[in-house]
Amino acid sequence: MGQLADEGKRQKMRENEVGIGTKLGPYVITRQIGEGGAGTVFVASDPKKKSVEVAIKVMRPEAEEIEETHARFIREITVAQKLNDPHIVAYHDCGVEDGILYFVMQYLPWGSLDSVLHRRRTLSWRETCECGIQIARGLHHFHEHGMLHRDLKPANIFLSDDGRLKIGDFGLARDLNSPTLTQAGTAIGTANYLAPEQAMGDVSIDERADLYALGCNLFQCVAGYPPFDYPESRGIPTLLEMMRRHIEDSPPQLSAIAPVCPPDLCLLVDKLLAKNRNERPASADEVINHLQAILEERPISICSEHTDDQQKTIADEITDRTSVTEEKTLTHRLHEGTAAAPRGLKRRWVIIGFMLIIVLIVSTAAVTCF
Repeated sequence: MGQLADEGKRQKMRENEVGIGTKLGPYVITRQIGEGGAGTVFVASDPKKKSVEVAIKVMRPEAEEIEETHARFIREITVAQKLNDPHIVAYHDCGVEDGILYFVMQYLPWGSLDSVLHRRRTLSWRETCECGIQIARGLHHFHEHGMLHRDLKPANIFLSDDGRLKIGDFGLARDLNSPTLTQAGTAIGTANYLAPEQAMGDVSIDERADLYALGCNLFQCVAGYPPFDYPESRGIPTLLEMMRRHIEDSPPQLSAIAPVCPPDLCLLVDKLLAKNRNERPASADEVINHLQAILEERPISICSEHTDDQQKTIADEITDRTSVTEEKTLTHRLHEGTAAAPRGLKRRWVIIGFMLIIVLIVSTAAVTCF
């Protein structure tokens, strides 16, 4: 009977395919914006706040049938419910509608850091420090609540209109206070950003694995590629080859790739990418202090003198200064010079181009008449 009930549930889910116009709880789906291994992400309207859109992640029927995938989807919701920080994508709601499991979160239309890097390839070292401080604030909140993200990469770092960067996608997050879903010896994460101990499937990993991934992200922001995705390599490295590089290879020297990068930033990235986790910074707060000192061009040695309250104040001041006193927020500055420039700027160039065409036609006609 149980098997028949499960099959009936799956059949109902297949029949009720989610798409534009589908209503899940009080939310009405308006468009699709992404798709992953376990679910599809849509934008939906919130009837309680008509001017506000939300993002909804929906578990696909075929993923529902895989026990581990289903468990991870539930885990992602559970993790999101425990987090509440300006540098974390906000959780709103969850539910089940006609057998369809869904998860409602903050919608961030400015996209991800990955989309920025895809267009610009690199960031300035100052932008990299600003991004690093905000990402580390999000990691601090994760770690403070006994959780690891385990999949920190540009595609999971989102930009908000107020200039803040927010960590999202908690599908691989681990609550250290709950039973692990990962067997020993199984590597979890994205190959380009795996800490050596994570690549080896060590179940005793701690917050320093996330800090290693942060180092990979900072390296990519400055160099234009992750540390072990060598541009001179032929073809795309296999997963096993990339894992081997994280475990065995020394990372390229950032100072040789980007000579304008401050030596202290190169040194910090080197420490974050240390093979031995004991040689990495001990916490996200320590990284924040280092990045703040680099940004203000102060000696790094004075960073460790800040208390925990002072560390939080530093990060808040960076965000406030970016959002309030700057003419443009960090989000807007990251998008400058890219294909995602403000629409008004695009329209202006279209108008100018159209006017030039008209002038050219008129000029040609005048010459023909003479």
